[in-house]
Amino acid sequence: MIRAVNFLRCACFLAFLAFGFISARADIIVVTGGDLGEGYAPLPVTFAAIDVGSTTSYTVQGVTFVASDPHLSLTSTDTIGNQPSYITLSPTPTTDDVNMANLIANMKYGEGADLTLTITGLTVGTTYQLDTISGWQVNYSSNVMTSSAAGATTVVDSMSGGQKLGDGKVYDFRQTLQPDGTGKIVITYSSTNGFNDSSLDAFSITTTPEPSAGLLLGLGLLTVGGFCRWRKQVR
Repeated sequence: MIRAVNFLRCACFLAFLAFGFISARADIIVVTGGDLGEGYAPLPVTFAAIDVGSTTSYTVQGVTFVASDPHLSLTSTDTIGNQPSYITLSPTPTTDDVNMANLIANMKYGEGADLTLTITGLTVGTTYQLDTISGWQVNYSSNVMTSSAAGATTVVDSMSGGQKLGDGKVYDFRQTLQPDGTGKIVITYSSTNGFNDSSLDAFSITTTPEPSAGLLLGLGLLTVGGFCRWRKQVR
């Protein structure tokens, strides 16, 4: 009996690795530069990435942020304004550091209204990592920004000024999400308590390579073969 339980646990773990993760709550990470280990950490495959405050493209860790993408739409029920943001780099910045600073140089904010990011064309059943880069200013320390992401499930997260925001730093608001049955995720950003504008610098949507059909078939055969062998030993 114990062998059977351990075998089933192992099979479930392998299936979990093969088919990916489900939607999860956000990690809030300080961004100190553009290099690996300085906050931003995309997955290997880029679906899309935009710099919402610029007309120039910048590449950070192999992810190219462009001014617009047909799969991404940022809207608001009110005017979308522009405001400078910043990041303090090391005395000897790398190219990724400089490009990250350029991404953060201008941010978009909804003037008293929510901002809505709509992502389309995603693969149903695939797990994606959404990185929302946000630089908040020191005088807006009372803000609470909430992100409500509706895809396969609805995931709600928030950042509060007393804990993270309003200290002049830049943050990566990182969420693990899956699209709905139409391949779409809709994220609504809202801000309360003080300056009621959500402030956003850049987005990237990345994922891991899909397991090949051969790999999944081999995993299935291995699982079935192992189970049959265990049955023979028990008998």
